[in-house]
Amino acid sequence: MAVTVSLKQNQNAHSTGYKKWYPRAKYGRIINIAGLAQHIHDHHAIYPEDLVRGVLQCATRCTRELMLEGYPVKFDGLGIFKASVENEHGFNRPANATLSIGGTDGQGRPVGIQAIKMICQATGEFTRKELSESSILQWSDLAESIIAEDKKALEGFAAGGNSGENTGENSGGNTGGTGNISTGGESTDNPDPDNGGGDDNGGSGLNEG
Repeated sequence: MAVTVSLKQNQNAHSTGYKKWYPRAKYGRIINIAGLAQHIHDHHAIYPEDLVRGVLQCATRCTRELMLEGYPVKFDGLGIFKASVENEHGFNRPANATLSIGGTDGQGRPVGIQAIKMICQATGEFTRKELSESSILQWSDLAESIIAEDKKALEGFAAGGNSGENTGENSGGNTGGTGNISTGGESTDNPDPDNGGGDDNGGSGLNEG
């Protein structure tokens, strides 16, 4: 099996990566607990599917309960799941700090704790390094089509340029000119539309091509 990769173009005109194309993972359908239980049963037939599903459901409930009590839960070889506080704006000073979720200041602007969220930290074989070294990549059908069309366009552009050069040379030779070949004007280099910069994340406004 391989990680399928698509291509998306940055449509955010305010981003340094505007109009650039960025690889993005393409996902299949979501596998729920029943699907995961079936998958485990298919690999290990000695475990009945209903038993596996029951264990997974218990693991889900208990993981949530433990996280909300402040305990990170580690699934060896997969990740560490824990609850985290989302705080975007902060308080002007410690004396103003509150433990309310979704609080606002005197002007009605959100401050302090905005939400409690779950985060997962990869561990074991699922660290970034391990995943990068062990992954097999493949382009999605749509990405392959986009790449093929662009290659064809580049080949056509190159062929058109060579044709123009040959035509100019033949014309100059047949007319017995001075050897100075004019193609109708001087060429100028186009400036880099990205101004030498780029955003690794592609910014916002990414449209899949």
